[in-house]
Amino acid sequence: MRFDAARAPFAEDEVLPHLVHEDGLLRVPVLIVDDLVVRGYTEALYREAFGG
Repeated sequence: MRFDAARAPFAEDEVLPHLVHEDGLLRVPVLIVDDLVVRGYTEALYREAFGG
């Protein structure tokens, strides 16, 4: 799933359920770099986040 805030702004409460479990803990690893948020680990997105 990819959110594009430039084309379709979203509220924090729309994104948090995808990142945080009901008990308040993270469901999977989360990486935040500038305006990129990656849930879980995918090599392609980590490469994008770190510039190649």
